[in-house]
Amino acid sequence: MQNSESTLALDARVRDHIIHLANSGVRNLSEVQRQLQQFVDQQLFVNAAAPSAVDARFRPTNATVLNTMYRTVSKTRYFESYDFLYFIA
Repeated sequence: MQNSESTLALDARVRDHIIHLANSGVRNLSEVQRQLQQFVDQQLFVNAAAPSAVDARFRPTNATVLNTMYRTVSKTRYFESYDFLYFIA
């Protein structure tokens, strides 16, 4: 069952929380993973059993977290560097 769980897409709420953390300036992987675990356990599954530790939808791998953070920070840097163009025109 582990193989099928690891191929599922990242839950949108978890992805959005990673994006929120990256936009808030959190860059430390272990801190993001710690906050994600709290988010999943305390906000998403308050009155339900917590998901399995191998459920990649709610417990993303380090690589998934880093890739999501990288894409978020890259987009922010790209758009911030070109904001001045709107004032020229």
